[in-house]
Amino acid sequence: SLITGISARTGGSTAIARTRRNLFPAVSQAGDVVVLAPEFLGTHASEFGQFCVGNVLQTPLPEIIKQSARAPYVQDYWAGLDDAEKTCEYYAFCGGGHASNKYFELGSTRGTETQHCRQTVKLVLNAVLDAITPRALPDDSRPPGRPV
Repeated sequence: SLITGISARTGGSTAIARTRRNLFPAVSQAGDVVVLAPEFLGTHASEFGQFCVGNVLQTPLPEIIKQSARAPYVQDYWAGLDDAEKTCEYYAFCGGGHASNKYFELGSTRGTETQHCRQTVKLVLNAVLDAITPRALPDDSRPPGRPV
């Protein structure tokens, strides 16, 4: 498809895709640290407990960030990115999606496609490609006097 072709010409991995592996810490007023999405501050996840991976009042932030890569929700998110990279032709354009969208829409950080993805990446990209891709018309359906 055209999307796959564009992705291949860009090397299949954009800066957006590469930055999805960054942990992006957020710190609450109480010093609690979450990674991947500030929306996780104060959020309770039944399968993970709190998204909190540490507290800067007790542990230096660099140490918390280093340890946070082992958090189950981070591991799930990265596994979802790997799944999306293998299965989604749009991966090079979004990098696999946002952890918070995945969790709040799907109940897991591992998902590969969300409503947010469909509406803000896939539909938009398809509309742009439809607008710039010439359409071949059958000979009998060309408007009079206008070449294809």
